[in-house]
Amino acid sequence: MAQESKLQKKVKNSLKRKGWLVVKIILCSQNGWPDLMALSPEGKWVLLEMKATRERLKPLQEYVHSLIRDNRGVVYMIDSWEDYLALNLK
Repeated sequence: MAQESKLQKKVKNSLKRKGWLVVKIILCSQNGWPDLMALSPEGKWVLLEMKATRERLKPLQEYVHSLIRDNRGVVYMIDSWEDYLALNLK
């Protein structure tokens, strides 16, 4: 879990430096909801699920992510700094 929280903090700080509004979702009435919600300066919303290296989504998380995508939402799972950089969020 420590690895996941360190990655989350690093990603959150990086996005904030780029001007994104980033919210950590702590409690939500929808179980399986992603960890971070981020809004770019241009108005692009993304949801980010943070995982430790090689950790997989739980079935409920997979289901919730599919619901988000079915409703035209954007959700990514990140388990490394390289995954985050590959998203090229500006």
